[in-house]
Amino acid sequence: MAKVKEYRGKQMGPIHEDPRNIADRHFYLFGDAHNKTTLSPVYDVAWNPHSSGWTNSQWGHVEGQPTSTQRGYMGVKKQVTYIKHNDSQTSYSGWYTQNGNDKSWNRYMDEDEMCGVYTFVADDGSTKSIMCQWHNWYFSGTNHYFIFYNNISDTAQMSNRNPNYSASSAYKASPFYMDTNDIKNGRFVGTRDYSSSGGNPYDNYKEWIGFYTHPNYTGYSTSTSNIDQTSYQFQHLGKSSVTGNRLYIMHSPNTSSYSYGAAKMKLVDVAYNTGSGSPTVTVNTNISDTISSAGTHSGGNNMNGYSSSGQPRRYATKHFTDPRDSNGKIFYVPYFDTYYDFHPLLYKWDTTNDTITREDDISITGDKSSVHADLSTAMSNHTSDNTNYNYQQIWCDHFVSGGNRYISFIITGGKHNHFATTEGGRTVVTYAIDAANPKALTYHSKLVMAKTISQTVYLNDARTLMAMFYTGGAYIMSWNNSTGWGITATLTDHVHMMGRDSTDRIWYYTKNPSHGYMDVHLLSPTLPVSVTLTPAATSYTYSGSNINSTVAVDARNAAGTRIATSVKLVIEGASMTFTGGATTTTVTTSTSAATDVNIIVTGSGFSNIIASIEI
Repeated sequence: MAKVKEYRGKQMGPIHEDPRNIADRHFYLFGDAHNKTTLSPVYDVAWNPHSSGWTNSQWGHVEGQPTSTQRGYMGVKKQVTYIKHNDSQTSYSGWYTQNGNDKSWNRYMDEDEMCGVYTFVADDGSTKSIMCQWHNWYFSGTNHYFIFYNNISDTAQMSNRNPNYSASSAYKASPFYMDTNDIKNGRFVGTRDYSSSGGNPYDNYKEWIGFYTHPNYTGYSTSTSNIDQTSYQFQHLGKSSVTGNRLYIMHSPNTSSYSYGAAKMKLVDVAYNTGSGSPTVTVNTNISDTISSAGTHSGGNNMNGYSSSGQPRRYATKHFTDPRDSNGKIFYVPYFDTYYDFHPLLYKWDTTNDTITREDDISITGDKSSVHADLSTAMSNHTSDNTNYNYQQIWCDHFVSGGNRYISFIITGGKHNHFATTEGGRTVVTYAIDAANPKALTYHSKLVMAKTISQTVYLNDARTLMAMFYTGGAYIMSWNNSTGWGITATLTDHVHMMGRDSTDRIWYYTKNPSHGYMDVHLLSPTLPVSVTLTPAATSYTYSGSNINSTVAVDARNAAGTRIATSVKLVIEGASMTFTGGATTTTVTTSTSAATDVNIIVTGSGFSNIIASIEI
């Protein structure tokens, strides 16, 4: 973990990456240009995110101590997650619990479409435009702000130029999740949560699908584009091979915002209209929510109809090709039966006719989830905390490792230490998915987290490396095919935002204790998060003669993998030296084993070896 940049009075977004796949594009830290690869400064070159020149009143947002006007921005190409609340949080409320609303891990169901939400390039094959956006993390006068660099050439940098258009959204809105790779009739579409009234954008849980124009921004349609009001959001399913339009699903426990129901699914087709106006939306599938016992589950309402105040939010996983039918794409939605046992519902998207069917007969081999995660107790202990504001969610997704597919889940909660006394709410449970029968699951492993998890973010494309955030810090998690999920590093400062750029560098923000604004930190596959020094003996007895020995040096990255890097070693104290009498040396670690460094005990007393990394 390396701090690479600190706020110095320039109120600009801490990180912005030019989203185009072109050579020599700049990377911006607090608006100042840097070489994308080396991060070396490009002097007197800056990013200007306002059409009338730089101003800190509209785009000038530096995340500081969480307040009602807290703004969110990390302009990198790959997935980003924000974690708003601070350590003082003790109850649920609108701005405390918005952790659940940045759902970049589930908004895009096609793993090839996973991306960040703050910087996009819209490309129709001949003309490119760049859109950048930021949003407030709570309600205020300006809640969503966006800019366009219209028709920008590949030879032009974003530096030292004003965007063509800057505007504020009319709604209290979350970021716009766009489908910019499918431009049709001069438009591209996307989704967002919004509120047309006061309060934060998640108070009434509306969802809309709207248009932006390309390549010359002229406006977007919002007046009639609210196609459903629900406690659940639309997810981007993919592109139809039948109509050529974008497809979205909406999963809800029932038609009402808060219901005991188990499942309700809509599939919608969005036509790209010419001219002005809202998209044409066709509901192709509308699946009922009744679930009877089948496979190894007992049926019934999700979590036995837990709580009159609502259910944890549940979202569909990424989809993958059905091993039983090459024309089918399948995905799961979390479901816990009457006895709180996890049996994810299997949905199949038939790509030949754009219909969706559900299969309920899921069978578990080995331990059911309640053996390891007692959600009945965890949820019943918190009945006073309802799920307004997206307070509780279920993180659930599948991934492939070593040729095998797995599915994991954990409950996330926005309130400080929500599951402190209930282990079941802090337990990650994982099942292996049968390669031939996706309805057959086998218990694999569990991991009990020490803290209530508030949010997650993937740290690699394979989804086998991720961060799980808690109030006050974050765990870096990696997957092992034998033992399951494990913690490879722990960040002990509260992380406010984390994401990956196009080179897979991992960035995150923490609050500077001196002035309260954001420090920028960097994780990289080539940078160690831990260096371990292990002496050959646990103690040495000096009897007047030098003792020759070794100390093993091991450096590992965020995934827990050994890496080769230069480590500087400095001996403190007068009783030990390196070979030749030096007290300072530099060693290059190995990717295959710990590296031995020769040491000499020259006397009695205490000596300490300090390891450091030069970036």
